[in-house]
Amino acid sequence: MDRVRDICSTALSIRESHNLRIRLPLASLTFAKAGAKEMLLEYVALIQDEINVKEVNFEEDMDKFGKFELKVKGSTGARLKADMPKVMAAARNGEWQLLSDSRVEVAGHILETEEFTMQLKTYEGITCKLLSSNDGVVILDVKVTPELEQEGIARDLVRLIQMTRKDAGLNVSNRIQLFLNLPAELVNVVEVHKQYICDETLAEVLRIVRHEGDMKGMYLSSHQIQGKQVTIAVMNQKS
Repeated sequence: MDRVRDICSTALSIRESHNLRIRLPLASLTFAKAGAKEMLLEYVALIQDEINVKEVNFEEDMDKFGKFELKVKGSTGARLKADMPKVMAAARNGEWQLLSDSRVEVAGHILETEEFTMQLKTYEGITCKLLSSNDGVVILDVKVTPELEQEGIARDLVRLIQMTRKDAGLNVSNRIQLFLNLPAELVNVVEVHKQYICDETLAEVLRIVRHEGDMKGMYLSSHQIQGKQVTIAVMNQKS
């Protein structure tokens, strides 16, 4: 589970650096490390849910995604003394080995984790990041297709509908009638994802209306989705 937490934390930091909100689904996450699949296969569903990706893949070879560079901290010289130049040269030349306990062997010396930093210079077109333990790489497909964007908007809308349900004093098990007043560019999102929206919000009826006047007698709430105003109206199905 510590490994899963590290993978999820690393992936979320990639999402944040690319301004990809968590409700926006992404195509895939790949984790690269020798033995990764055997280690983490049972946690695939958990990772998918936490990171909101369609699939999780595994790779054995971390070197496929970038070049690893070892940086020995200057403070390490106090311990290595005369061997420091030799260690620095070996590090620059890539003549080092990452050990199973996250320490590094270089020029006949074992460096503790606090004595070096590891950097990954990724190859062009790849978005990835090292784990905090330096022994695994998280690769995230950050390309957002129109289909993924639409699904993300549908998820945003579901969250707002659930908030409106709660504000209206409805019980979590109440079936509802749901009316939406949306800008034209969001209508297609609702039509494509209508079943998902109804299932998630327990809506027996979902209608798109042109005017808020068509929502009389219902609990109304106005929100913004990507800068566009959305008015949501809910009513207990039994009313």
